[in-house]
Amino acid sequence: MKAGRKSWAVIFALVVGILLSAGCSADLQENAENKVTIGVTDWDESIAVSNLTQVLLMDELGYDSVVLKTLDVASLFEGVGSGDVDAF
Repeated sequence: MKAGRKSWAVIFALVVGILLSAGCSADLQENAENKVTIGVTDWDESIAVSNLTQVLLMDELGYDSVVLKTLDVASLFEGVGSGDVDAF
């Protein structure tokens, strides 16, 4: 496996792990709806991984709403820091 593919596999695993741990938080369990916002860059591989993550979260993990928000990298980091974006 190429180093680039390994990197994306690790990133994907981290995103799923973060989202799974967020799904177990008390805040999400108290709400009737499970919602998550994922920040996405406009890079081809980011779009592909994010769409796959969206489908898995909704179909396999029961999230009611998974919103993909396309932003530039700086805005994604700011969004995660401020809480506007749940994951990147």
